[in-house]
Amino acid sequence: MKATVLVDNYVQNKHELQGEPSFSCLIEDEGTRILFDVGYSSLPFRNARRMGIDLGAIDFIVLSHGHLDHTWGLGSYIKYYKPDRTKTIVMHPDAMKPKKDGRRNIGFKMDAATVHDHFNVIETKEPYWLNPRIAFLGEIERTNDFENKQPVGKVQYNGSFEDDYMTDDSAMAIDTAEGLVVISGCSHSGICNIIEYAKKTMKHDTVRMVIGGMHLLSEEPGNELLVKTREYFSGQKIDIVYPCHCTNLMSKLEIGKVRSVGEIGAGTVVEF
Repeated sequence: MKATVLVDNYVQNKHELQGEPSFSCLIEDEGTRILFDVGYSSLPFRNARRMGIDLGAIDFIVLSHGHLDHTWGLGSYIKYYKPDRTKTIVMHPDAMKPKKDGRRNIGFKMDAATVHDHFNVIETKEPYWLNPRIAFLGEIERTNDFENKQPVGKVQYNGSFEDDYMTDDSAMAIDTAEGLVVISGCSHSGICNIIEYAKKTMKHDTVRMVIGGMHLLSEEPGNELLVKTREYFSGQKIDIVYPCHCTNLMSKLEIGKVRSVGEIGAGTVVEF
């Protein structure tokens, strides 16, 4: 079982790959192949071709949430691979709702009808199992008092825009013999909330590995969110953390004080 990062803000020095401020990775578990997020542009698919990976052979696309840097590559996927509803796309029901920051569109670019034309669409707030070991977590329970306190732009409900607390932000959990592997896109719902909900969903208290964006961007080491996230990780027996995408250097260094932090970027292959 492995995860291959197709695009990230950072690029490893291999395969002549390129990066962009987005995230996409391929998860492979024997007969199941899952494309988790699709980046901002066609770059994940161009990088995949440079690595000799055929993304036309996937079974699922899973979208962590509806922001542009995780969904706008969907149009390029359709152009490259011409899916005909034989592939399943899984997301939260709010992922395709219009989102904006000021006057700027930060949500889905493609209309829902086009998505339904090309894919078998599963929209669910409940955990959805892609195979017996891998789950899309659905709507993440917000159980602590320090994450997801600030809205990220606006989202449209019933014709009007309101503060967006990212109910659509989700993640994936994979059950392995050594413990859970948690893979996040941006963690707007909070990486600590995500890990706790993964434990609850998978009925497993051991977390082996965490991979993905954690939305930790403060330049202040005393920032409440960063301090409490570091404290949370300190109390967990996680073998290794791979923070990427929307996680800055300061945050990686702080997490690295309490847990082992691995280098990750476009081209990284993590086996578990």
